[in-house]
Amino acid sequence: MNMEMEVAQGMTMVAAAEACAIVDNDSAQEAKALLNSAAQYRAAIGALFDTAIAHAHKAHKTLTTERKQLLEPADRAEAVLRPRLAAWLHSSDCVTPVAGMSVRKSGTYEIVDAGLVPREYLMVDEKKLAAVVKAMGEATNIPGVRVMMATGLVVKGGGHEPTAPI
Repeated sequence: MNMEMEVAQGMTMVAAAEACAIVDNDSAQEAKALLNSAAQYRAAIGALFDTAIAHAHKAHKTLTTERKQLLEPADRAEAVLRPRLAAWLHSSDCVTPVAGMSVRKSGTYEIVDAGLVPREYLMVDEKKLAAVVKAMGEATNIPGVRVMMATGLVVKGGGHEPTAPI
């Protein structure tokens, strides 16, 4: 792989796209051809990196699994010793503090009635909202929610759809 050549090809593609004025059917066809070229470029770059990335991901998963297995005895030892030390430090048996150790209180919670939780502690389910808007479009009617529709371009055989609305 020649990185400089790929960068130059990418920059040439960007320059052609920026120079493309779409004013008639012929120029629209030219723009479509440029989109197809961008999709082919994207696929070629993917082919250059995808195998190496897949191998690196597999190695990462293997190494993190092995690390977890090797750390498991330390986790178990800490799980046994920490509560024992905390109980002893908190008890009346501990006359002099142990250097570098102290007891810290931390709180946890349990929701016993979600209907009584004040509004400021609630969170909107944006994933569910997105699904409803995707399904219903402009017909979506949810109080407190404004639906904004965007038009995107789909090019058959063009591969990747642009993320920016038109």
